[in-house]
Amino acid sequence: MPWFFGHLSNEEAQIKLAPDSKEGTFLVRFSSQPGAFTISRVATNGTLPFTTINTTIFNICYYT
Repeated sequence: MPWFFGHLSNEEAQIKLAPDSKEGTFLVRFSSQPGAFTISRVATNGTLPFTTINTTIFNICYYT
């Protein structure tokens, strides 16, 4: 999976998604919250927002 980077800090994700990356470029990494993942992406305006994907004890995923 070329989009999954495992243990990667927010700062490291920002470096990988350099400002010259195209809109829609993304990566998935483990979140600092146990059992969660984070999607970091390049937005339309060039910012690098992130979304945390959490899981419940029943393996149901939701984002915050």
